[in-house]
Amino acid sequence: MIASPNAQIHTATSYSGFVTEAAALIASAGQDRAFTVSYIDITGFKKFNDHYGFSAGDRLLSDLSAQLKTMRRTVLCSRVFSDHFLRLAQYDPAADTMAQLVENMEQTLCALEDRIARQYPDCSISFSCGYCRIEGGQTGLIQAMDDANLARKEAKALGRTRAVWFDLSLREKLAERERLEVEIRSGLRNEQFTFFLQPKVDLHTGAIVGAEALSRWDRPDGKQVLPDQFVPLMEESDLILSLDQLIFRQVCDYLRTRLTQEKPVVPISVNMSRRHLHHADFADILNRLARDRNIPPYLLQIEL
Repeated sequence: MIASPNAQIHTATSYSGFVTEAAALIASAGQDRAFTVSYIDITGFKKFNDHYGFSAGDRLLSDLSAQLKTMRRTVLCSRVFSDHFLRLAQYDPAADTMAQLVENMEQTLCALEDRIARQYPDCSISFSCGYCRIEGGQTGLIQAMDDANLARKEAKALGRTRAVWFDLSLREKLAERERLEVEIRSGLRNEQFTFFLQPKVDLHTGAIVGAEALSRWDRPDGKQVLPDQFVPLMEESDLILSLDQLIFRQVCDYLRTRLTQEKPVVPISVNMSRRHLHHADFADILNRLARDRNIPPYLLQIEL
């Protein structure tokens, strides 16, 4: 029998506490009970906390906790660290489909998001939730929590308040992403990334008046990879900073070679991620790279 919406809600105060309490609840429920675990976090919480203060941040955390506890069939809810929450709920496949559970969670979180936006209009927050069914009773709990976390990351990548149900394709996608990231890091170390120049042409004269440096990845297997296959992943971390600086340095080296050989040169623009703007030494790094190679400033352009 499924617990009523008014069943007692248990709480825990840490990740390990959640694991202990959830395992006990699952064990005491019997083999005929099914459960789901959801992993929730708040996007934009740090900025919210910095702008409105710790008291407002604490109220936001309390509001989210209270909202999760009021959801049907919640049996355990815990803030495990920072702005991350875990929720254990009883699950009746005959009464609730996966799509319905995801929709209910999204509606709950969106309602809270709207309320917070009205109270605190200066900062934008959203919620990400990963959902997973617990298979195998107690022994499946840790795996379900990890899988819910994977689904949360997928929800977060969507860029707005969303809930995502875990399936095996997510695990495969993450494994592929991790493999690609390892290859990218190796490619950066070994300077497998290079650039091609796309000319800028004066439509009146037909003369080449500039160029844009477009990055490419020349893999050891001989394949050349276009930016749309590696830039999005690199944008998720500081890897994009390393790529941009590498391409900028290569462009400076290219210009220095042509200047030394007294060949014609035109201004070259280099794309830079907006993530650079979070680093105070951004301009100093580029200035040093250009100055060390004695590149006239007019020959370099930056596109953010």
